[in-house]
Amino acid sequence: MVSSQTDDDEDNAEGEASGWRPIPGQKRKTANRILIAEDSDRIRIQYDFILSEAGFDVVSVATGEAAIQELQNSHFDVVVTDLEMEGLMMGVRIAAQRVTDYPRTKVIVVTGMVGISRAAVGRHGLPGADETLFKPVNAQTLVATVKKVLF
Repeated sequence: MVSSQTDDDEDNAEGEASGWRPIPGQKRKTANRILIAEDSDRIRIQYDFILSEAGFDVVSVATGEAAIQELQNSHFDVVVTDLEMEGLMMGVRIAAQRVTDYPRTKVIVVTGMVGISRAAVGRHGLPGADETLFKPVNAQTLVATVKKVLF
């Protein structure tokens, strides 16, 4: 016997099992992809959990170099990056490279550096960054900022 089930039927069956109910003819959207670059294990795991729970597809890395590798190998809608990693201003490097190589990818730079003042960032911004957050960052602010740069 030949099955008349299509790929769309399979997608709908999977979606309905997870609680998603399609509108006839509607395709299920994929989650926005987020890359987290943060050298603090605790903060990286926290951001990953928060954004995954908010429905984003998250990839997390511990170094700026790993973030640049990920950007070269895959598409991301947003990068959430620590400003200073490995003793370098890797967040600025990632943001600057994004401007030339990945212009559609949004960048949120997060900093806990004492020498960076909120007033200076507010006036001038960080080169290549769409938004700048100051640590500590709570879950609501992180999710709201990601949504803000996406939409």
